[in-house]
Amino acid sequence: MRTPPFLLLLGVAPLLALACSKQNTQAGPVVADRGRATSSIQTDDQSRCDHKQREDREAIETASQGALLHNVRRVYQLTTYGEERRRVLVCREVDVNQDGVKDVVRLYNSKGEVESEEADSDYDGRMDTWLSFTGGRLTREMRDTNGDGKPDVWKFYVQEDSPAARENPAKGALKLQRIQRDLNFDEKPDVWEFYEQGRLERVGIDLDFDGKVDRWDHDAVARQTKRSEGPASGAAPASSAAPTSPPDDN
Repeated sequence: MRTPPFLLLLGVAPLLALACSKQNTQAGPVVADRGRATSSIQTDDQSRCDHKQREDREAIETASQGALLHNVRRVYQLTTYGEERRRVLVCREVDVNQDGVKDVVRLYNSKGEVESEEADSDYDGRMDTWLSFTGGRLTREMRDTNGDGKPDVWKFYVQEDSPAARENPAKGALKLQRIQRDLNFDEKPDVWEFYEQGRLERVGIDLDFDGKVDRWDHDAVARQTKRSEGPASGAAPASSAAPTSPPDDN
């Protein structure tokens, strides 16, 4: 007996639906850890962590909170002590704006303390911020403000000097000590800003760009406060003359 056409269509329909379902599954994103999705298409994310084709390192991809794709990479150094295998974090990079390119990379020492960090703050594909750390604490920040790939602003930080900080350095707050600025972009500072207790105390300016301060601007209120307080007991009085040359380090 000949099968009616509509019965043939009924038999083919489930097969077509199953085939479409398989195609959609293969073409869609692959579900990753934490219920996140990561693209199955491999692209160059301009990784700055040294991990490719290295058997002594392991890279783990995760997604930050709110991210739909894997945008965080942690690279671990693998070491073996006897039968024990250890891994230490040596690099971490993040695609902040989730455009497929890593914007921030942070390097760690063998103790797991952060040593340095680079960042592309305006997402133009070029690093414009550089941080340096000592003992895991920020000591210097450099920024490129004109897009030439070279720093023209330097910020220096010191740890708060207090009994609590001396007992436990991790509890000591960081304070801005000074800022140096390169106004003519010749890779040399032309303005020096000095801070005390987080407040701008004096500014030195090199007007002719010869590397020497030509003019000092002071905070009159801060100077008057110092005079009224007077020198500490047993300490020599501070000289009122401003230095003519700025610090050498930059």
